[in-house]
Amino acid sequence: MSNELTTNGNDAMTSETTQPSTEVEVVVNNAVVTANVETTAEKAQISAVSEPESGQVLSKYNSDADYSNALNSVLSEIEAAVKFAEESSDWKDIRTKLTNAKDKLRGLFLKDEDNSRLMDMINVSFDNVNQRQTLEREKFEKESHENYVEVKVKVEAAVKESLESTEFKHSRELLLNAQNEFKNLKLKRSHRDELYEMINKAFEEISRKQM
Repeated sequence: MSNELTTNGNDAMTSETTQPSTEVEVVVNNAVVTANVETTAEKAQISAVSEPESGQVLSKYNSDADYSNALNSVLSEIEAAVKFAEESSDWKDIRTKLTNAKDKLRGLFLKDEDNSRLMDMINVSFDNVNQRQTLEREKFEKESHENYVEVKVKVEAAVKESLESTEFKHSRELLLNAQNEFKNLKLKRSHRDELYEMINKAFEEISRKQM
């Protein structure tokens, strides 16, 4: 009886410890023996460590007060970034502040409802900034084109008169005055460069005549 009990006990222990394994037959020294091995799926299940995702509340929040402090802190930063975005026209600085606020929010892993609400605030602000920037760009292009058309006529007239004049001092004054006409105007860089090139060529021609 003692042998039977011992055998049953060993069988129970073997069954318990080898449950997560799979029995396979392998050849050892030309003999077929049975061995227990872990399956690939079982190994993957043991080794896999799930990464936290946005919306999960991590154990670092030891109390409701800790969670509320984290929530209020990032909310204040987001509100400040959104307010700055509404008042400033420094597009680069605006995007930096909003992006930093978004990165901070992602790192807190707040509850889904809080995370979504705050993320929506940031995304709406980004959309508003994009719309403002588009409108400002269109306004600038329209104004700069009108300025270019108007001032180009004046520069061309000044260049023509300066080259026809025999009084070099007067010719130079004409060109300097024409240059001042667009010095502080809103212009595309290409248009501004074109006007400067016209004036510089006229200066060079006047200098050549004086030699």
